[in-house]
Formats: sequence, C-alpha cells, structure tokens
Amino acid sequence: EVKSTKPSVQVYKVAKLFINFFNARKEESRFELMMKYIISSVQLESPKISFIGVFLNKDYSVSWIQLVKDLCTISSSILASLQSNSSAFNKTVAFYSLALITFTSPSTWGVLKHKAVAPLAPHFNQLCHNICGHLVDKGMFSDMKTLLLNGIATSTVTLKKTSLSAINNLCLRPVIYSNFSDKLVSLYILNILCVPALVHQICLLCPELTTQLKSHQVLKVCIQLLAQEQQLKIHFNALEGSYALCLAGNLINLIQLEDSSTVQHYLLDLVLVLTRLLESCAKYVTAKQSNLSHWHPVLGWFSVSLDKYLQATIPIVKLQISKLWQPEAVKLVTFHLQECTKNLTAPSPLPTPSPEEENTAKKLMKVAIEKTKNTVANTQVLINNHSGVGNTVANRLGNPDSTKISLVCAMYETAVRTLSQLRLEILTGLCYGDILLKPLWLFLNSLGPNCGLKAYLELLNANKNGNAPEFQMLTLFCDTLSHLVLILDDSEFYELGQPFQLHEYAILAHFINNFLFKGVWSGILTDPEIPLFVSMHNLLAALRRRDERKSYTSPNFWLIKDLKMNQLTSDLTKGKKSARIIKQKLPHVIPHKERVLMFRNEVH
Repeated sequence: EVKSTKPSVQVYKVAKLFINFFNARKEESRFELMMKYIISSVQLESPKISFIGVFLNKDYSVSWIQLVKDLCTISSSILASLQSNSSAFNKTVAFYSLALITFTSPSTWGVLKHKAVAPLAPHFNQLCHNICGHLVDKGMFSDMKTLLLNGIATSTVTLKKTSLSAINNLCLRPVIYSNFSDKLVSLYILNILCVPALVHQICLLCPELTTQLKSHQVLKVCIQLLAQEQQLKIHFNALEGSYALCLAGNLINLIQLEDSSTVQHYLLDLVLVLTRLLESCAKYVTAKQSNLSHWHPVLGWFSVSLDKYLQATIPIVKLQISKLWQPEAVKLVTFHLQECTKNLTAPSPLPTPSPEEENTAKKLMKVAIEKTKNTVANTQVLINNHSGVGNTVANRLGNPDSTKISLVCAMYETAVRTLSQLRLEILTGLCYGDILLKPLWLFLNSLGPNCGLKAYLELLNANKNGNAPEFQMLTLFCDTLSHLVLILDDSEFYELGQPFQLHEYAILAHFINNFLFKGVWSGILTDPEIPLFVSMHNLLAALRRRDERKSYTSPNFWLIKDLKMNQLTSDLTKGKKSARIIKQKLPHVIPHKERVLMFRNEVH
C-alpha cells in the first residue's frame, strides 16, 4: 500500500508530466506505481492531500479533468492488453478496475466528508458522468469485452470473484448514468451481454450480482431495445451467428433470475426477440458439409468459423440455451396457455356409426334430420349469445389468446428447426409432465368443431406455406406428440392413457386426416415438404401404426367420405399434383378395393 503525503497539486503536476513525456504503456510499472499513489490519496479527507482536491483549484480544474480522463483511458487499455496466463493477471485486473470505479463514482472520495466540500456533491456526480461518457467514447466497452473474453471465455476461468464483480459494476455504470438510453444499452449488448457464458459465470462466481442485474431490469431494457425490428437486425449483423447465439444464451439465463409475474409484462417481446435471434442464426446453417462450412455442436454445419473463445465455451452456451425448455422456463412462457385452459375439459369421444347408417336411404334421411337440428341449435346459440345467456365462448384463430399462445409455440418450433443437434433434447423437454401438450390439446379443441378444422383451412388458403404462428403452434404440437408416441410402450398408450385417452387420439387422427386431405384435394396444400405437412403426416403415420398394431378406432375410420374415386382416377390420369400427393402420401384414405384396382391398372 502506497501512503499519500505529498500535496495534491504537486502530485497532479508530476502525473501530467509523466503522461506528456512518457509512454505509459511501455512504462507500465511506473504508471501503476503512480496510479496506486493517486488512488490512495482519493480516500483522504483533506483537499490539500487528496488528488480530488486539485479539482477545487480553479487554476487547474479544467486540465485536471482532462488528466483524469487520460489516466482512465490508459487504465482501460491496459486491462484489454492483459494476458490471462500471467501470474499477476488477477491482481492487475483488480487494481485497474478499482481505479476506473474510483473515478467514475464519487462514493469513495474522502473530500466529500469535508463540511466545506459536501455541498459540491451534485457537481462531483456530474463530473463522474462526464468521465464515464469519455471512457465510453474511447472504447471502454470494447476493452471490457476483450478482458472478459480472456478471463471467462476460456477452458479455465481465470477471473476471480472480486474482479468479475468490479467489471460488471463498471460496465453497468454508464448505462445507468444515461438512464438506459438506446445507445448505451446497445453498446452493453454488443460488447458485454454477448460474451459467451457471462451470466452463467456471474451466477456461479458472484451470485450477489444477480440481484443488481434484476434490480436494474437489465433483461427488460435489453428486450425492449431488441424488440424493435431494425435494432435487432443491426445487432445481429454486428454479432453474426455464433455470438448472437451467445447473446440468446445469456438472455435465457437472465429469464431465470426474474420473477414470473414481472416477465409476463414483456413476455411477447421476449418471445419475439428469441424467435428472431434463432431465425437469424438459421441463415448461417448450411445443409451439408463443404469447404466453406464448419461443424457447430448446436447448429450443425455452419458457415461461420468458431474462434477460440467460442470453442472453449460452447458446452456452457449449450447448457444456457437448454434452460429454455426446462420445466421452469416452459411454465413461465406458457403461463397464458395454462390460464386459458384451466377450466376447459377433455373432448368427448367421436360418435360411432350405427348399423342403421349402412342403409343409404336411412343414412340420407338421418343426415337431413341432423342438419335441421344443427340449424335450430345454431339459431338458439345466436339468440343466447345476443341476449347474454351463457358465459362459455370458444377460442378462435386470430384472437389475442390464440396469438399469444401461437407466438410462444413458434419460438419453440423455431428452436426445434434451428438447433438441429438439440432437436431430440428439446422435444423431450417439452414432453415433460403436462406442462405443454395437454393444455395445448385442450386449446386446440376449443377452436371449434374438429379442432377448428374449418378455420385452419381458411387460414391455409391465405398462408399456403403454412408458416404463420398458428400453424407453427400446430406443427410444434405434432412434432412433440410424435416424439412421445414413438417412445410410449403399449401399456402407457392403450391402458394408462398417457398423455391422452384413446378416444382423444382418435379425435386428433380424424382432424389431421381431414385437414391434410382437404388441404391437398382443394389444391391449397401443394408442397408435401413444408414443415407443417411433414410434422402432421409424421404424427398421422405414428397414430396409424398404433391403430394397426391394436385398433382404437371404428371400422373404416381412416377413409375419407368426401373422396370421389372417379375424379381421383381422372386426376391421376391427367397427372394432377393433388392426386399424386394423395396417392403417395395419403393412400390410406382410399378404400382397399380401389387401391387394388389402381395397382392392377398400373401393372397392366
């Protein structure tokens, strides 16, 4: 420890000469000794000895401010140049971090205890804001990023608890001083929050800092900025793929530090930001190995190479991202889904055709009677709704509840598609318990008759690619349930009813079968390779295999009554695409006898 006994003005003059005539970077040992002397004097109460006291002398105040800015700038650049394998690394980091913290906040300035100086406290605060602004302009955030990468983004974390805490405080300080302006929040995101595994190491080494991050609502202010589409594009282009993934990992890590009730206020923005980050990362993913691609443990073949920091921290980044589909996070982001479905009941079984219906005349008569009954019932429902009778209102596609739930599902579906190497892990996490599948199934059933089949077909007509959030909700449900159906044993599927009863599987199969057939037959669904078709067809195939092993449906369940064989045969002869898709992808909707005849015709 260096004791300060020289008059502050004399110290100031010596420091100024040193800065003007010596290269501080080449004379680091001398510069460090001088800084230790200056920092030790700051805590003294006497203005004559404290280095801060020079500011009170109007002859030197302006040049003193410039000197302090120069000293801080040099200290920041020294921190960026330190090598983490040096024996004095942590000691040097701790000292220069202390120096920067000392001059960017007057809380440790001893002269403020002096009665004559105490009234100047607001001016000292403004002075610190000024110094902070200068440091930001001179690249302090970039220096801190380099320091953090060298200290924590390595195979062995070298930064100590106190140093990491000091750096975090130092980085947040200008952001807080600016009242969380877009410019400073942007710099914080681009240089600090994108450091691989940063939040993970903060939680591990100095968990008390999480309270500070929470109290300053760091997650909220970052999400509010990134929720602006143009800002998100700017930040992603600056970070590129891998560091954008690290940013997503840190944001996901921050979610766990927040209260569920707090996150709900900006949940949609959070979901949109994570979805867009993942979608942007997908642009760098390549279909196969090439001379220009690199293997990424999370994304697969990637067009951007991994530097040494990313290679060292990718297991932790993977761990951070995986928190998104852990039960706590799934409960948090699907809170609205849970609330919307808590009073909904499971659907009742489909009506079984009676022997009478085999008679065509009786069947037609019954259909006519049923239509009359439905017309009367629908009229009564309209009267009741108009008069306020009843309080149960079915959900529908496009209403606020449906939109919120669809956007959350779209985020998870984007994760399934983008994070190709974690696909099975994501689906397994989403299958856990009854957090997602059961509430989502109840919600789908509340969209109208046959799971809102009519509404979905109308939406498909407007969105033929099937990439609207409402379709991504359906795709996620099919992907997740397909994964679960494949791993359930017979007792779980047929006897225990996990996760659904057998009649519910039949209702679901009926919906998917009719949706795919009507979509293809009407010419709306023309591409069997889109994710929506692939996911629904995979689930339908899984349910059919279960039914073939041990039937849980009624006879002729898989046949489509609307299918006209004469027209199908004619369309196949003409080479129509819709007919080919039905023949190749949905042959089970054609009666077996007709399929045999089609086969014989092709053979001959």
